[in-house]
Amino acid sequence: MVVSVTADRAVLATGAFFAHDDTPAASLDLAVGTHTMLTVEIPPADAERLADLPSLILKPGEPGRDCLVLPRKTLPDGRAVVKIAVSHQGLRLTVDEITAWFRTDGDPEQADRQEGLLMDLLPGLAVVGRTTVPCVTTYTPSGHPVVDDLTPRVSAVIGGNGHVAKCAPALGEIAAGRLLGEPWPTGVDRDLFALPAG
Repeated sequence: MVVSVTADRAVLATGAFFAHDDTPAASLDLAVGTHTMLTVEIPPADAERLADLPSLILKPGEPGRDCLVLPRKTLPDGRAVVKIAVSHQGLRLTVDEITAWFRTDGDPEQADRQEGLLMDLLPGLAVVGRTTVPCVTTYTPSGHPVVDDLTPRVSAVIGGNGHVAKCAPALGEIAAGRLLGEPWPTGVDRDLFALPAG
């Protein structure tokens, strides 16, 4: 189904699909890293032990160990889960390659390594079951998201660099504020989020 929308201004928050078709974001110098999101089911005792587990972004500098761990979550059916993903080097992937990746269940070998890493990070963890899904990370040259104008009428909030699980609401608020003509937050350095020079 095709839907047409008319607007005075728009914000592109397209993630890895920034270069799709003739979007104004296609010229941005971004790369895409594929990774497998591993969700492990844990028993009630571990769920209680990890009740205060925060979001973690770990960058130990060892190959294959930069990762994101999300807080313990209780699903509607009562099962408790923890999620982990390891980011991989950004590639110049086409839209078709990204689409094909999303049609898989991720990489089972990556999932095995991530389960081992999770055990290292959370000693004594018992895994009752697990599932995997494909995921991607969009990287900018600066390491900061682009929150800026692409044209006089089109803005962008693109390039999470593996951090959006912790700051997506704040980035969205900044982007929406710009769209509505609100001043840039005084506590945030605007230059960090500007379009790359050139």
